[in-house]
Formats: sequence, C-alpha cells, structure tokens
Amino acid sequence: MENKKNVNYLQIELLYLSWGILGIIFSLLFQGSYAVFPAIGLGITSLFLIRKGLKHKDFSPREIKTKRIISVTSLLVWGISCLITYLFIDIFKDGLWFIFSSYFFLVIYSLMYLLIVNKD
Repeated sequence: MENKKNVNYLQIELLYLSWGILGIIFSLLFQGSYAVFPAIGLGITSLFLIRKGLKHKDFSPREIKTKRIISVTSLLVWGISCLITYLFIDIFKDGLWFIFSSYFFLVIYSLMYLLIVNKD
C-alpha cells in the first residue's frame, strides 16, 4: 500500500477501533439504551470522514485477498460473539447482545487490519 492510502485507512480503522472499545465499555457499564450512543457517534464521524474525502481507493490483488480474509474472520467472530452473549450472558438478554457483539466485531476487525498494515 502506498503511504497516503495507509494514512487514510489508519485513520478510519483507528476510528472504528476507538468507537468499538467505547461501545463495549458503554454496553458493560450502562446496560441500557445509552449503549447505542457510540454507534451514533460512529455514524456521525463516518459521515464527516466521507465528506473529508477519506474513501476507498484501488486495491492490489493481495490487498483484496487480505481484506477478504479479515472480513470473513471478523464476521465469524461476530457470529460467535452474538451466540455467546445471547445464550450465556444474562445482562445482554434484552437486545443488548446484538449491540455488544457489533462493537466487538468493530474492535476485532480494526485490530486485525491494523496488525496486517503494520506488517507491510
């Protein structure tokens, strides 16, 4: 990846990571409707990033393959975390399991992407 593209993607992935961590914290601490605030914040800041011009550029075949592997792995982790939080953790029974699992997905996806970028 070229340097300018790395900076843009690093900003986006760090944004996802920070909102995901904040969402997990909100889900665990408040266990109610306040847990959706980080998702709202993620949506608003994503809109600002799109308007700022941080958007996806062309990928090389290697980058496409890497992003597919990250996406599939993260999706599997998200599905497993949905199942675990829904079936086994009582505090998430009232629909909070989906929000918590989505934040967990953001964190895992961003961490995997950042680890791969740092190897390049």
